[in-house]
Amino acid sequence: MDRATRAMRARWMELLFFTAVLGAIAFACLPAAQLAPAPGVVEFTEPARIPVPGGFVNAAGGNYFHERIDLALDTRLGPFSAGAVYNSGWGWTFSFDATYKNGALRDSTAAQAPLAALANGAAAPGSH
Repeated sequence: MDRATRAMRARWMELLFFTAVLGAIAFACLPAAQLAPAPGVVEFTEPARIPVPGGFVNAAGGNYFHERIDLALDTRLGPFSAGAVYNSGWGWTFSFDATYKNGALRDSTAAQAPLAALANGAAAPGSH
């Protein structure tokens, strides 16, 4: 094999290698099939969800989840909703960054208000 043939063969090998690398990069950049996120649910637990009346149960952990929407609005920026998600392992988590667990309300500043001692219908301390 003469020098020109070897050079041409080397060029073709470089071109094939470069094409294979580009193809591998392009294939790796394709978006993977992703699960649609659900409020209150970690995405990797999505396949273990078992629908039950009023919510679903996570078969992997045994937690019961229930979502409620208290307010839904159509805005210029898109739909907005405020509500809460109940997780039997944690309690209520509200969309405005507050939680309710064991008779106490905890707000976004981590302040806790024990609600069991309040009279029926009374406002929680710091809620005004």
